[in-house]
Amino acid sequence: MPVARHFHLFTVLAASIGLAGLFSPAHAVTFTLSGAIPTGTTPLTAVLNPNCGEVYVSNSGSNSVSVISTLTDTVIATIAVGSAPDALAVSPDGSKVYVGQNGGDVSVIHTAFKRVSTIPTGGPVRDLAITPDGTTVYVAMEGQGLKKIDTKTNTVTIVSTVTCPEGVVVTPDGKYLYVNYQCFGPGGSPGHDAIGKFDAATGAFIRGITGFPNVGTKITVSPDNRFVWASDLNACSASVYDHKGCPAVPQGVVNVISTATDSLFRSLGSTRRATVAPDGSFVVLGGSQLSLLGGSTSYKGLLNVAGSGSLAVTRGGLKAYAPVPAQDQVQVIDITK
Repeated sequence: MPVARHFHLFTVLAASIGLAGLFSPAHAVTFTLSGAIPTGTTPLTAVLNPNCGEVYVSNSGSNSVSVISTLTDTVIATIAVGSAPDALAVSPDGSKVYVGQNGGDVSVIHTAFKRVSTIPTGGPVRDLAITPDGTTVYVAMEGQGLKKIDTKTNTVTIVSTVTCPEGVVVTPDGKYLYVNYQCFGPGGSPGHDAIGKFDAATGAFIRGITGFPNVGTKITVSPDNRFVWASDLNACSASVYDHKGCPAVPQGVVNVISTATDSLFRSLGSTRRATVAPDGSFVVLGGSQLSLLGGSTSYKGLLNVAGSGSLAVTRGGLKAYAPVPAQDQVQVIDITK
């Protein structure tokens, strides 16, 4: 295990900027890089199963999922799944972990005995999102549009034939589904692809959100339903696009969307996906270093971890697990409040 490194990121800044009242000088936060856990090849996504204290990590390069015990910080199981796994979604009762695979189909890990079954989807899966009641898993299928899985019957049906959905998220209140697109999406244009808003209960399309630089990839939402964080591939770095609205060129961008108005709140320079802490106290942006932001997008500091931007945070919020794709490991981050 490497020597622990401490980052007192919030001690000074929390007093002057604040995180929507969550922090004060008496409630500073310290992040400690406490060790690394070897995984399979190219770990991309980490999710917590809070019901059993396990973190599931998709290893895209080795077609497997690593299971980490949060008690021992060791890999307790390596589960073979389909080709090039990435997206993960945990059922509300913790009994299943759904694995979306870029090589096609969805694997289902039955967590009690680590048994795997397969749901054929008919093509590559870019992202997954499960509704809070656990009845539906939405599936971003790129060339085949948006689909959904009935979790009782494992039946797959089409929600929208608009092509190139790359990221999908359901709001914590279960009302809405936001989909991050490439190939224009509903109402978008080259380098300014749309984010689609759907009714999460019925799958009905509501509107396309446009007007910012975007070639959509992953997408997430804050736990208070206020903001959607949509990551981009290369709208601000590829020469074929106009770069209008880019915060920096050449660089990636994360667009923060207000769910109250379904309009752009802010565009942030970043190279990989965003993750919001379960209590909303901070946001992590992936890249050569992990950028830490307050819930209001105020900059807080850096962690020297070349993370994907995915982060699994334990239920008490005192420990986090960050996949580091280039090093085939997960970095453990201790959080002291």
